[in-house]
Amino acid sequence: MKLDFTELPVVDAHAHPFMPSREKKVYGRRYILSSDRYSKVEQETVSSTLAYRMILREMARISGLSKDAPDEEIIAARNAMARKDYKAFVELLFRDAGIETFLNETGFPVQGARLREEEVNAFCQATENIDVREIIRLEMTCNHLVEDSQEMLTFQEFLDAFHKQMRNRIAHGRVAALKTVIGYFTGLEILNPTWEEAERSFLSFYYGKEKERWIQKPFRDYMVFEFVKICQEYHLPLQIHTGAGDPPSCDLRLMRPSLLYEFMNREDTGKIPIVLLHGGYPFVEEMAFMVNGYANVWTDVSSMTADDSIAVERALPMLLEKVPLKRLMYGSDGAGDVDPIWFAAVNFKKVLGRVFDSLVERDVLGVSYARQAAGWILSENAKELYKLK
Repeated sequence: MKLDFTELPVVDAHAHPFMPSREKKVYGRRYILSSDRYSKVEQETVSSTLAYRMILREMARISGLSKDAPDEEIIAARNAMARKDYKAFVELLFRDAGIETFLNETGFPVQGARLREEEVNAFCQATENIDVREIIRLEMTCNHLVEDSQEMLTFQEFLDAFHKQMRNRIAHGRVAALKTVIGYFTGLEILNPTWEEAERSFLSFYYGKEKERWIQKPFRDYMVFEFVKICQEYHLPLQIHTGAGDPPSCDLRLMRPSLLYEFMNREDTGKIPIVLLHGGYPFVEEMAFMVNGYANVWTDVSSMTADDSIAVERALPMLLEKVPLKRLMYGSDGAGDVDPIWFAAVNFKKVLGRVFDSLVERDVLGVSYARQAAGWILSENAKELYKLK
């Protein structure tokens, strides 16, 4: 039997803004994480990644070309469609993948210049016919408050401004979740500092320009717990980045899901829904046990589906060993250009079909239950958790 989930609707439960001005200058550059800081990454290296090869074959299909057409021809056809009518191009890709709702994590990018107003407007225009919900990133919110202030803020003034802004943004009714990428900066071993420790850390980091991890940590840890309070008040899930990320900011040694042990074993964090993102990849087995072990924890397959080529073929069965089917969600983690957001959904449906096919053949699942579970993972679990219905 071949299970086909092509027609099932998709909620992309974790992705980022996209617009022409943020597309990589070299097509497919996002598919290799190597930093250009000291040595140049050659295009031949980029184009030899499996993720690059896979997305070009799908792009050839949607462009009406042979899948074996030269790379340059496929990319030229893609760019011609995008230049002719970017909004129509976006809507074509979303229809092809079946993406109906898009949870937009607005803190993009982790590194580099913040999005300009015209870039935000370009994203909004391209997605005006798509159901877009907001995910608010903690670290970017904090940075912008300090950057935009005309004067030096005391820690209490900062906290007051932070909570005022959060109330205003949530009041608009399109916020689906809050998110932290604290692992990028100080790791996932989140402690519980005092107000005084957080104040000293805040002043040293933002105004003393001291950037060492140990200087930032009390402030960053403290603010995660401020997010926990807001999640409790507004009944919102908290997303936490785990696993691999963009180097050199991301120190993989600090990104294991198991480092969240102390954080997870608290009464306050135990009472809010927590989504540990990216399946913890490459620490997938740790993630499976985390989700199985805590009643308030979900995970998703984002990043693996867009950037890591065939990784999800191996990782999905490992997640399914322990993760309840009702607590696993689809996501892309696409950003900058729309292509990986589309490709991730198209590719994941194929992988999900193959994995569930194997489970049906081995008499682990029945056909009807496999189809129902595919619907849960692709959209229904996200609709329930993020109150999208």
